[in-house]
Amino acid sequence: MGKYRMRRIKRRKKLSYSRVKPVVITICIIMGIIFAIGATIHFGIPFINDLSKPKETPSPEPTETIASTAIPQPTQIPSIMDDFDALSSSHEIVPQVEDASEYRWFGDPYHYNGTILFTGGKLIDNVSVMCTLFMYSTNDDRTTRVFEHELIGDHFMFAQMNDKYIVFLDAYMDGGGYITCYDRQNKNAEPEIVKQVYVGQPEIKLWDNYLVWTERTGTRMDKLYVCDLDTMESITLVMFSDSVYGQSLPSIMDGMIVWANAEHGGDIAEATSIINYLSLESGSQYSYETGTYVHDPEGNGKYFAWLDTHHDEEAKLYGSRGSDDPVLIAEGVIEFGLYEDYIVYSKDQAIWLYSFEADRHFRLTSSDTAAQFMGISDGIVFWMDVTQRGNDILMYLELPIETESAFAQAGK
Repeated sequence: MGKYRMRRIKRRKKLSYSRVKPVVITICIIMGIIFAIGATIHFGIPFINDLSKPKETPSPEPTETIASTAIPQPTQIPSIMDDFDALSSSHEIVPQVEDASEYRWFGDPYHYNGTILFTGGKLIDNVSVMCTLFMYSTNDDRTTRVFEHELIGDHFMFAQMNDKYIVFLDAYMDGGGYITCYDRQNKNAEPEIVKQVYVGQPEIKLWDNYLVWTERTGTRMDKLYVCDLDTMESITLVMFSDSVYGQSLPSIMDGMIVWANAEHGGDIAEATSIINYLSLESGSQYSYETGTYVHDPEGNGKYFAWLDTHHDEEAKLYGSRGSDDPVLIAEGVIEFGLYEDYIVYSKDQAIWLYSFEADRHFRLTSSDTAAQFMGISDGIVFWMDVTQRGNDILMYLELPIETESAFAQAGK
């Protein structure tokens, strides 16, 4: 056989790992960078864009709209006082008499049917004395002296009148005096003494031909008197023995006599009171349990008004419609007066009016005026302007009367 020549195949030498390693690492790094850049472009930029965009608030699901219901407010009851200008309707009483400049003091104003009766005072022996009774016409401002009357005592007090009579207390300076009556319908009449008073100076109240007052008659005894001026007969209606209610004024108006008494007998420490009232027409007597202490009550057959203490700065003024539950009208009331459906009262040197019908308060004097309440009678309110002390400045204001027709015009 022929000899074969064996060919020796040479193996390739393997690459050395130490020589390839740097190249591989470099390639891997480059590819990683390329991948990172691609991923950032594909994923990162859209994500950043999404973050930079303002978020849209998703629209709420449509819901059923419920209409809101307004809370009903109480309807304000109209009053004729709404359009009444109290400031421009106020007037000063200036006596038009020859010696008017001598009269520097005035007191006890009382109105009846267009005429104001009041006392005038001047210096006599360096003492101010209310020595004259004046009549002032609200129609023409004319002033006249009532009559030439020589006083038994020293001065006039508590003068009142109607179409029949003029009454007053002919008083002594140190207390006591004479309750006096003058018949206006008798041209020849002279003032007549109704009763002599020995202690104190009782405030008299007139209605029609009846006169009422409470008088101290003993150390611990007070009596409520009623006098029929037509007959000059007097009776003792009530006796107060050792009772604070003897210091409480009665009232008489519209045929009703009103006074205060203890709820259970005559205990001086009784905390609650009753209002007693007598109808002059029927002669029937009634009582109203107020649930409060009562001082100086007034009533006109439809409304009552009273204070819960003796005229101090803490006194509360109450009122009621008939014998209904009492209503607190105001606090810090010194004086008040009832007329028709009005209560006029003084508080913080201002004059206020409360209307029962409208259940509202109205200020009658300006905020820059200091006023002292002097009373209300026959629809006219009186006060003393005490803004500047000196001569008395007596003011009056005629109130509009709330009749049914007036309420109808106001929209009642």
